[in-house]
Formats: sequence, C-alpha cells, structure tokens
Amino acid sequence: MATPHVAGVAALLWSFKPEATATEILRAIEDSAVDLGDVGRDDYYGHGLVNAKEALIHLNGGPLAEPAGGLGVASSVAIQRVPTTTSSSLENECDESEVPFGLTIKTDFYGEETSWELIDTLDPSNVVLSGADFEDSKTYEWHKCIPANCYTFVIKDSAEDGLCCDYGSGSYSVSFGGQEIAKSDGVFASRQAENRFELVKLSAAGSSPEKIWDHSSFSESETYEYSTCQDPAGCYEFILWDSFGDGLCCRYGDGSFKLSYDGDIVEESDGSFGHKVQVELGSGC
Repeated sequence: MATPHVAGVAALLWSFKPEATATEILRAIEDSAVDLGDVGRDDYYGHGLVNAKEALIHLNGGPLAEPAGGLGVASSVAIQRVPTTTSSSLENECDESEVPFGLTIKTDFYGEETSWELIDTLDPSNVVLSGADFEDSKTYEWHKCIPANCYTFVIKDSAEDGLCCDYGSGSYSVSFGGQEIAKSDGVFASRQAENRFELVKLSAAGSSPEKIWDHSSFSESETYEYSTCQDPAGCYEFILWDSFGDGLCCRYGDGSFKLSYDGDIVEESDGSFGHKVQVELGSGC
C-alpha cells in the first residue's frame, strides 16, 4: 500500500488529469521524486521523496498555467458546518432531480486530522462536497439536496488512526436518499473509500433504467459472488467503479472480476482498470 502522502499526490494528479492512465500517474511520481540515498532507486528510499508540484509539471508535459489565487485541481461546494443541535431532513424539500444527502461526524480528540469528500463517481475530478478543519470532540451534521447521481464518499485521517480509539470515541454515518448507507465507529486507518458496482436494465428512451444490483462497502481481499435471473431479451449494463482510480490491482492487491451472461463469460479482468469499467450485455442491446 502506498503511504498516505504518495496516495494523496496520486489523487491530486488524477483530479488534475482524469484521463491519465495508472502508468502515467506512476511514472510522473517516480520521475519527479527527489533522489535520496544512493543514486537512483534503492531498497531503503525507493524512488526518493515525492514532489507534488514537480509531478504535476511532469504529467502536464510542461509548466502549469496557474490561475489567480493558485492552482485549482478540484471544485468544491461550500456548505455550512455547525455543531449538532437538532436533526433535520430534506426528503420533502429536494426537487425531483435531487436526492437528500446527510452526513454526521463525531470527531476524536484531534479533529483537525479529519477531512471528507463526496466525489462524483463518473467524474472523479469533481469534488461535490467536502469538509475539514474540525474542532476536537464535536459532532457535526450536513444536510443537502444534491443531483441524483453516483457518488463516492471518502473520509480521511491524516494521523492514520481513524476517529478512535486511544484518542477519542469518534464516528460517522452517511445517508443518501433518506437511507443510511454507511456508518462506522471510527476504526479505519488513513483513508476509507470503496469499490462499488451496479447492474441496470436499460430501458426505452425517456424512461429510467431499472437498477438490479447496487453493491458497495466490501471487505479487503475477499471474494464475492452474485447471480440473478433476468429477461433474456433485455439489455443490461454492468458498471464497476474504484474510487481511488487504480482498479482492483496491481501494486495494492491482487483483485479481479468475472462477468458471465447466459452461461458465457462476457468480461474477465485481472483488475487493471482505472476509475470505472462498463460492460453492455444482453440480446436486446
């Protein structure tokens, strides 16, 4: 697993250039690193000290055009953050094209170490909502109507000890569309994100797709199997996302997936994809 610092630089590079491949990101980080120890790569220092700015320049192919106020690599939506007093619901306030998003975070003794982002899964460079700079041992709530879309929620702790255990009893919970979809007692390391996949039945123009599968929040290094019986004349789309943008492999594990339809394997992968892979299947496509 990459250190949180290197992983953070990789995320920065991908938000700057979402179309970049994993190899391009890795090459930019390695080639721009400050050499330490023996000349070149060595077993103690690896490729050296990561340099975020030089990695951006390397990936860009030249100097960066820096706008007023500094380089902006992701857009954020500012929302009000206040200590919890009463709970609230937006289910009856959102437009038809929106869904309510809710988040509750209780910080540990070191609130400034915690931050979070809600990322557009289909456009990982778009940070839709975010929060940071919290006070110690406080509870915060967010409630906002957001476009009905696919999102990835990421919560980070810069000290790599989550929101608990020797340093407080923090926690968080996430709701989407009025349903609680994730919660934690704060036990995680530097970053908690997820893989996610969906299977949808594509419908006629003007009508909404029918969602058949929608799964996320998997455990590390585990194997999962799913099956379903569907109309053989239908058209379906399988979508698998990785919130960090490095697929299911290669330096960070040996993941893979296999998709079959009507007894035949239609897609099999060693997990080497970026943020997303899509497969259309069915005789009705």
